[in-house]
Amino acid sequence: MFNPYSEVGTVATGARFVGRGGELARLLPVGRGTSSRALVGMPRMGKTSLATALVDEVEDRERTAVHWIDVSTLGPRTSIVGAVLGLVDQRTWTMGDQFEDMRDALKEVLRSRRARELNTVVIFDEFDTVDSTKEPFFSIRIIREIIYKPHLFGMTALFLCRRRLERIEERVVNLSNLANVATMMALRPFGPAGRAEMIGRGWPNGLTDRHYELLHSLAGGIPYLLELVLQELWEDGNIRTLSDRIMPTFTSYFDSIIRTIAADDMLRALVDIANGGSPIVGINPLMDYGLCSRSDSGRLHLSPGTFSEYVKTITIEERKMDSKPDDPVKMTNNFYNYREANIAVSSSDFEQTIDSAGRSELFDRLADVGLMNDDIEKLRTALEVDAMAAGRPGGRVQGPEVEKWRDRLLRKLGAASLSVGTAAATTAVNDALTAYFGAS
Repeated sequence: MFNPYSEVGTVATGARFVGRGGELARLLPVGRGTSSRALVGMPRMGKTSLATALVDEVEDRERTAVHWIDVSTLGPRTSIVGAVLGLVDQRTWTMGDQFEDMRDALKEVLRSRRARELNTVVIFDEFDTVDSTKEPFFSIRIIREIIYKPHLFGMTALFLCRRRLERIEERVVNLSNLANVATMMALRPFGPAGRAEMIGRGWPNGLTDRHYELLHSLAGGIPYLLELVLQELWEDGNIRTLSDRIMPTFTSYFDSIIRTIAADDMLRALVDIANGGSPIVGINPLMDYGLCSRSDSGRLHLSPGTFSEYVKTITIEERKMDSKPDDPVKMTNNFYNYREANIAVSSSDFEQTIDSAGRSELFDRLADVGLMNDDIEKLRTALEVDAMAAGRPGGRVQGPEVEKWRDRLLRKLGAASLSVGTAAATTAVNDALTAYFGAS
């Protein structure tokens, strides 16, 4: 039987494009020639898929020309202005051309098109690499000037980038130009509705609670990871061997996120949150990216749980490698050194990471239903004791004895004089524990 998730890792089109209806609606002004946007998100979050869907949604294709420029392929001899001009005017502009000439030629062509009621949409893919193109300072100023006046030039732009425009421009001109004209739109992971749409492609009636809890703990709402796990579950529903199958791809993907975060100077905040801290600087961008959220209890946590545990693991290793772990520069380098030295997380370590992510989800639930921190620590200790007794120190109680351990912990909950004061809250805690053990 055909695996509906077998195209994982490629641009999502047709039936595979799910969960982004609201985001697509917010991009439509670009296709209508009224305003520009910057679509910002972590790697593999679906930026290219969303831009492709926008191209398909352009209403009047006879009067709107859509051009796609991969900025990472331009190189130091081609400017983004020259690339645009070459597309709209079928001319190639190289190193010898003056920017004043290109600017005037591009404006003339666009004005002429606008006079004939023709619009131009340009998608700048991989815009983070603009600093490697020819004269990015002048190019950005010219592009900004043009898209600032769509009524005059009829050109709008969609910038696809991993980092915010102002951070990209700091490397180029130390002055934000585009960020004030191209409205930022953060592309976050899927919420419950988006996850349900993706699951529904293969399981119209939804997953079992056990599999859904596992999927959420592993992948959160990241489309690429969701599709990867669902592909493996479709091929082989054996949860016990899942970690062996997905471990290499997960670790590689998490490393790409870490590199992006480091380039945006948010690595310190990321590590602080993963280790239970509440940093003052860097929280909002991490929330924009959908990597960080605040529970009802006010606690910050990273998502998915596997990513949080991965950051903790790398942090421990980099501290072993350097006596000054609080130095952000050394810390960033050590993250890279750790990966480049192939000190990769082993299969057993990754399985424990999955288990730890499940525990993090459990304790977040407990905090959300009203347990105080001291109470949660009592339960955390009880769970660790039970896990060790079951032969899985640091992990999740598993195997045929799981019901005994679950009931035992529930009895401890009732005997610990915890601060859950109502029957409803006690039921919610019991449900959280049951869901946790039921997903083992």
